[in-house]
Amino acid sequence: MIAPPFNFRKWIDDNKDLLKPPVGNKRLFNTDGYFIMVPTEELFYQVKGSVFLRVIDEGKFHCIEVKEGEFFMLPRTTHTTLTFSSG
Repeated sequence: MIAPPFNFRKWIDDNKDLLKPPVGNKRLFNTDGYFIMVPTEELFYQVKGSVFLRVIDEGKFHCIEVKEGEFFMLPRTTHTTLTFSSG
């Protein structure tokens, strides 16, 4: 069954009280903070603040910052997400 279009902005507005740093209490999809690899690319859109993606690329750790308002397409790469309190 094909899902209908999803209004991401409405979802954010409906859940904004649960999306406060350091860790959002409301997740669109399940993530538990361990390293994962999905079988396809993964799209990140950072609504507010920054998120850091810790990735393993060619056997080495790297950190990629996705800033507020940015989209980032991560290729099929082992990674975890890191967020920090803004104050």
